[in-house]
Amino acid sequence: MKNTEIFYFDVDGTILDNETDLISPETIDSINKLQSLGYKIAISTGRPAGAFKDHPVRSIANWDAYILSNGGVTLDKDFNIRKNITIDPQTIHTLIENYKDTILLEGEDVYLVNGASQAMVDLFAEINMELPPVIEYDNQEVQKFIITNFDAIEGGFDHPVFEGLTYEINAHGRPELYPEESGKHIAIRNLNKELGITSYTYFGDGNNDAQAIKNAAVGVAMGNAFEEAIKHSDYVTTKVSDNGITNALKHYGIIE
Repeated sequence: MKNTEIFYFDVDGTILDNETDLISPETIDSINKLQSLGYKIAISTGRPAGAFKDHPVRSIANWDAYILSNGGVTLDKDFNIRKNITIDPQTIHTLIENYKDTILLEGEDVYLVNGASQAMVDLFAEINMELPPVIEYDNQEVQKFIITNFDAIEGGFDHPVFEGLTYEINAHGRPELYPEESGKHIAIRNLNKELGITSYTYFGDGNNDAQAIKNAAVGVAMGNAFEEAIKHSDYVTTKVSDNGITNALKHYGIIE
């Protein structure tokens, strides 16, 4: 891990304890120690810009870069866009016509289309967030979207509307869909190339972190991680609630 040039951190379930919606002081201190030791630090999250621009994680450190929307958006340290991968608006229109249940569209802002189903209401209650507004889609930029399940569309994921898209099942059991040329691991590869970085460490807990963990020089799965993330990790640390980031950095001798 000492050969690492940059540390990437997932947010939910890694930095942020989803059970308490808190970030421990030890986690904040450890991340800032990395930067004081000369390492770069970056965010890698499924959250879109609209759900992250005012998030408290932004203020805990002077981040060197941000990867959002499962790799759909890469931003520099000043939150300026370096790369932006969007879904063709016609794909969204076709989806709305064929998928009659609620769709959560994620871009600069977050919207619902096709109304607000009870399942989506329950999801936002579960994550303790305000339900987004229901809109008529008018070609707004979308990097990814969330549906309840594939059963509400003929053919499921084999429906032609999903051509060119891939998906992960999120922590709440819902499919998150985004372009095949997106993905956290792809965004990391591209950003590292731009920055001249050859070795990175990754901390994560979700299915959408698994490939980035696998590709890392050192991939760390949180103790609360999904099996797919654990399977590809080099080390499983303690849970986010038990200062997993701090304990892993101590395990590798990065901090005392």
